[in-house]
Amino acid sequence: MGNGFTCMTKKESKDVGSRSKRLGRSQRKLVAEEDLHLQALSMALQQHQLSQRFEASTSRRIGSTSSRRRNLSESFSANNKKVPEFLENIKTKKFVLIHGEGFGAWCWYKTVALLEEAGLLPVALDLAGSGIDLTDPNSVTTLAEYSKPLIDYLENIPEDEKVVLVGHSIGGACISYALEHYSEKISKAVFLSATMVTNGQRPFDVFHELGSAERFMQESKFLIHGNGKEEPPTGFMFEKEMMKGLYFNQSPSKDVALAMVSMRPSPVGPIMEKLSLSHDKYGTGRRFYIQTLDDHALSPDVQEKNDEMIKVLVAERHSCVRTLQSSNPKVQLFESRKCNSCSWKWKSKSNVVITNPTLLIMESCSDMQELKQIQGHMTVTGLISHTYPVSRVLAFCALSNKGDFNHARLLFHNIHNPNTYIWNTMIRGSLHSNIPTIAFSFFLHMIRLHAPMDCRTFVFALKACHNFKGVSQGESLHSVLLKMGFHSELLLLNGLIHFYAAHPRSLNNARKVFDQCSHKDVVTWTTMIDGYAALHCSDAAMELFNLMLMTGVEPNEVTFIAVLKACSQKGDLQMGKSIHENIEKSSKSMRCSLSLHNALLDMYVKCGCLTSAVELFDRMETRDVYSWTSLVNGYAKCGDLESARSFFDRTPQKNAVSWSAMIAGYSQNNKPKESLKLFHEMIGAAMVMVEHTLVSVLSACGQLSYLSLGHWIYEYFVNGKRMHLSVTLGNAVIDMYAKCGSIDAAAQVFSSMSDRNLISWNSMIAGYASNGQAKQAVSLFDQMRYMRFKPDDITFVSLLTACSHGGLILEGQDYFDSMEMNYGIKPKREHYACMIDLLGRNGLLEEAYVLITNMPMQPSEAAWGSLLNACRMHGNVELAKLSACNLLSLDPDDSGIYVLLANICANERKWADVKRVRSLMREKGVKKIPGHSLIEIGGEFKEFLVADESHPQSEEIFKVLDQMFILSKLEDFDCEV
Repeated sequence: MGNGFTCMTKKESKDVGSRSKRLGRSQRKLVAEEDLHLQALSMALQQHQLSQRFEASTSRRIGSTSSRRRNLSESFSANNKKVPEFLENIKTKKFVLIHGEGFGAWCWYKTVALLEEAGLLPVALDLAGSGIDLTDPNSVTTLAEYSKPLIDYLENIPEDEKVVLVGHSIGGACISYALEHYSEKISKAVFLSATMVTNGQRPFDVFHELGSAERFMQESKFLIHGNGKEEPPTGFMFEKEMMKGLYFNQSPSKDVALAMVSMRPSPVGPIMEKLSLSHDKYGTGRRFYIQTLDDHALSPDVQEKNDEMIKVLVAERHSCVRTLQSSNPKVQLFESRKCNSCSWKWKSKSNVVITNPTLLIMESCSDMQELKQIQGHMTVTGLISHTYPVSRVLAFCALSNKGDFNHARLLFHNIHNPNTYIWNTMIRGSLHSNIPTIAFSFFLHMIRLHAPMDCRTFVFALKACHNFKGVSQGESLHSVLLKMGFHSELLLLNGLIHFYAAHPRSLNNARKVFDQCSHKDVVTWTTMIDGYAALHCSDAAMELFNLMLMTGVEPNEVTFIAVLKACSQKGDLQMGKSIHENIEKSSKSMRCSLSLHNALLDMYVKCGCLTSAVELFDRMETRDVYSWTSLVNGYAKCGDLESARSFFDRTPQKNAVSWSAMIAGYSQNNKPKESLKLFHEMIGAAMVMVEHTLVSVLSACGQLSYLSLGHWIYEYFVNGKRMHLSVTLGNAVIDMYAKCGSIDAAAQVFSSMSDRNLISWNSMIAGYASNGQAKQAVSLFDQMRYMRFKPDDITFVSLLTACSHGGLILEGQDYFDSMEMNYGIKPKREHYACMIDLLGRNGLLEEAYVLITNMPMQPSEAAWGSLLNACRMHGNVELAKLSACNLLSLDPDDSGIYVLLANICANERKWADVKRVRSLMREKGVKKIPGHSLIEIGGEFKEFLVADESHPQSEEIFKVLDQMFILSKLEDFDCEV
């Protein structure tokens, strides 16, 4: 099989021309045919005489005389002045050439001459029942019998030598069989337009799966029944006229004539036998597939399918070479590419050998101006009409960073009958240009036109679906994939799992696809585990990881990172340590990368085991900014800001994440001044702000009631279009405005948010509550329920606080009662404290006391504090004493309790009680913490304590304050002045 039977010799007759001049046209034609037939017979006999028996094998080895070698290699010598460099570096120079069905070693002798001229050692073998082998083809029933000459040859070569096997057509099945049994003696296996099957397939299935079997059998004009017509056929033989168009569509007529007298029937048994191929034998062999794009017997679509199917077995050991043949002798090129390459780059990563000058220039093209000149030249010379050249032009336009996708689209619309690669290029180009809708439209167009698709088509289309909000497009693709029979392609199934797992509502679909996978590799397991971890389903992720280990699948680095993420979320330190031990055991076979070390570090930090985290950090050979930031986060969350700041200051190259971690640490540990100071330093360092930074800074502004800075952040970053108002950032802005007393601004931001979550509603309700706008808080709660948001315990804390500040006793009681009744939320200490505050503020002290004594849990400080504050408001000294006693039992060193109780007694003129309280403070050694205030001046905060004389101008400050106090007592004093 092949585009042209280029391996046939082309010998000229010396006397045909002279005789033909003396005869008429019809006579000349007859003589020419007779002479041609005689030449073919003589050449076949010559090859028979030159053949040599190889030891005990029944095969023959084609030799070559020096004179014949010179004649046959003239074209090689003319076009190549020296041996190509890639041949000089080849590891083994022994090539074993295996023919296709009906052929023999004789079909390779021109190739043998060319390889010998290049300094190689080629050997062409006759398989059983082929060429001049004496075996009857009808007696060959198995692939083992058919391949016996090849196996005998491999058995007899020295142990320290290796060969390169080259198989054509059915010879591909033979070298696959050899790879399975003698992979240690085979350096490389080259499939030249050959049948390449996977485990459990028959060579005949290559045709059958693509609908070519029926046509193939129809073209077999007669089948040979060696065991009788009632028995199954034992061989087949094409008609001569059929062979001319099927095998030799580009061969010279004299080569065809030689083949006609040399071909023999082919045995049926070997092509109907299923091959048993394994990963550890066949899968370890280095394989190359050479595609011939003008082949009439093994069509390009069949060859492409071969290339796709073989990736099931160790794709990284397989390469593909495409050849383009044309009537134009200048068009000769080879493209070598790795099957698993999915780079956006338009150039192939593998070595590319091209002899056509225009295409050589094309491969070095650097911009669209050069591309258009090359395209114009291709159009003039006709090169553009060939599929491969136009595909390279298209690839540059669509995939290169210097390309132009619009130009690619124009070029695509002028390509007649684009093949699968060209369609895939357009889908990839759309993704490369960030227009996934166009990518998916190309996919839909392929469906409408019934264009041939391959596995990559669906992979690229699935990438486009990742950019859509919903899953409808992905579900449609999934349906088409199943209908077209790609349901067993593991690469696609893994992609579907990843797609569905990226959407929270489709996680069950991801699991269904996972469960339907008959064969699961490490990528399948890892994708599902990572999907669970990404959606905080940590229990499911760890359960699946344990199941993976039970099935014997070895986890890789990505698997460990995913399951460590799940451990971090759950805080499962024991499981995390167990995984760490597994990683240590696997360190010999798997390199522990920086990413994996960082995942371990993050797990220990989030599980609160800082000792182990620091030990791991100290052992790490390389660290990056995320390694340092993990420890900053860990110490900050534990409240050890000094250690956190130490790691932050020692970080070699800080980024926005580092700064954000430290700023958040200060803000979350009630150090807002330090947080804002570091924020100003971050601005001075010209760092790019991230959302997390602004959220922490806005929180600090809220703690300090620093409205001016908080408002500037909102105006500069959000209204200035420098950062999108996400839900998280919007919630932080609402909280800041509410705490700074600017509730109208908070409401405006809340209304402007296109997307809100429960935290958004809770923040706004809490803002109304803290600013005394109880009715607005209740109204917003009603809107929240109308919008189908289910309240949580935090919602009711804010709502009850609003009712307390607004005096809404009945409403508050109803909300409290409805928590468990309507929403299944059991009231916590905070809710009881809010109800006690509500009752106490409104003078219902006895009801408040009854509620606190009937709480189903131990009353908190907040509950007794609310009752004590209510006693102050309403002058109930006895109940105040009882409340204070309970508070002091919880926190005996809180000076505020003593002071508040003393003030209550003083207001009721209980001076003896006041004296006892102050005596008790002295006995306990409790000192009142002086009050303080903060004033922001020029971006810095100045702190003042009661009777503070530490300021260098304290005397002048107190004089001004005294004057202000005197003026404030005057009736005509204007406080706005």
